[in-house]
Amino acid sequence: MKKRFIFILFAVMAISFSCESMTWYINISNLSKEDAVVIIHDSSKKTKTIKSGETITVRTGRWTPVSISSIGRNYLKKIDNEKYEIKDLSPVNFTVKNTTDEVAILKEKHKLFDDITIPAKTSKVIQAYNTTKLNPYAYNDDGLLEVKMSKSNFLKITN
Repeated sequence: MKKRFIFILFAVMAISFSCESMTWYINISNLSKEDAVVIIHDSSKKTKTIKSGETITVRTGRWTPVSISSIGRNYLKKIDNEKYEIKDLSPVNFTVKNTTDEVAILKEKHKLFDDITIPAKTSKVIQAYNTTKLNPYAYNDDGLLEVKMSKSNFLKITN
């Protein structure tokens, strides 16, 4: 009877210790100037918005990956399995040329650069972030204008 009790006790302890190691905590710090949305890739695929300057702790399974889902002026850096940091991207210079005879307003869908007004037949240099995701558009009083983007960091606004 005593041997059976000890065996059951060891079995319960082994099961409880193995279940305890399944809990993991991930710290995510937003060190950027912009808010960010991250996805915790566990069984429920949690989405969390992290304000600028905020750090959150998420309880999850061990080695759960995290990714950034917001397209913005920041990126996610993995420090180790338990710590991630969101940091600012470095801006890239773009030359914008307005070839139309009117003032054009240039904007970007994801706010990857600041809105800019460009006089007719002039060029300006702007700073853009996350250039692989750029989706610029331009318009004037007559409506939408065409924006052509080249690989050499050049945007051309035409009718």
